[in-house]
Amino acid sequence: VILAQAHGARIRITLRRRASRFRPMRRCIATVVVWVCGYELCAAIIIRDDKEDAAYVVDASTYPAVFAYPLSQAKGANCAATLIDDTHAITAAHCFSDGSPRPPFDVQIGNITHRVSAAYVNPCFDFNADGPNGADLAILVLSSASGVTPYARYASQDEQGKTMTILGWGDTGPAAESQPPSDNGGQLLRRGANVVESTEGNVLRYTMNSPADGALPLEAMGWSGDSGGPAFIELDGTTYIAGVNSGGDCCRYGSTDQFARLSSAASRTWIDESISRGAAAAFAIPGGADHASCNSQTVASAAASAAPAVYAFSLVAFMLACSGLPGRS
Repeated sequence: VILAQAHGARIRITLRRRASRFRPMRRCIATVVVWVCGYELCAAIIIRDDKEDAAYVVDASTYPAVFAYPLSQAKGANCAATLIDDTHAITAAHCFSDGSPRPPFDVQIGNITHRVSAAYVNPCFDFNADGPNGADLAILVLSSASGVTPYARYASQDEQGKTMTILGWGDTGPAAESQPPSDNGGQLLRRGANVVESTEGNVLRYTMNSPADGALPLEAMGWSGDSGGPAFIELDGTTYIAGVNSGGDCCRYGSTDQFARLSSAASRTWIDESISRGAAAAFAIPGGADHASCNSQTVASAAASAAPAVYAFSLVAFMLACSGLPGRS
């Protein structure tokens, strides 16, 4: 089964797509929707219902190492990514669902255009099952080095109880029983905060709390528009990337969301080995199954499609290998 053929069950069936931008799975893109496992994929910002939107808006130049792709956000991007060295950026695996753009494509980092030549997609993210979120990782490869300072990855493995900063360009609105209107983000970057509640299953899990339940001054949660974006944690005056926006539910107080965790040995090893090898490495979540049978996948240029073994895999082996992992309920 070719990678692109294994994705279809993960997307929602829709009568129309949103104007001006194509959204991969995990987006709220339709009037009529078929849900996969009951979860919405996320990444822009839901805010407190007692705060002005302007309090959350921030100039994108504040975070030059965070960028939308494959186009600029103003031109209709699908996802977001964050530089972790001068030629690699971390994002979400689910951004490469069926129908999503494939490298090569251009991105703007610090107002400089760079070509993304390939993407290493975590081989244990099951597009049919829409998870697990703990394996929702991919690495973008730049064909030229960026001069923008990248973010170091958080390594302390003590995220529980810590405040994280989350970013998003997409749909926004106050916490409520209903979802916000589509494409209402105004192409503005918003920044909010939340507290990590748990790290089980290789994810950073958090809840949108109400003011009555001790919400932070700029309490926020991820929503539709910029999957793959970062969760930052500050330690001793340095900002680290601790997570990659994956999925959750929305949009009321009490809703929960998840970021793929980067500090775990599993994530760190996978990222380091994939960059070293120049291809997606095998992956394992501690306490789960042995995932050595999850074959490497590299989403590369059209020229690579002549050799489908580069990103082909056995869907049966894939699902068996990953079935023991925590994922969507």
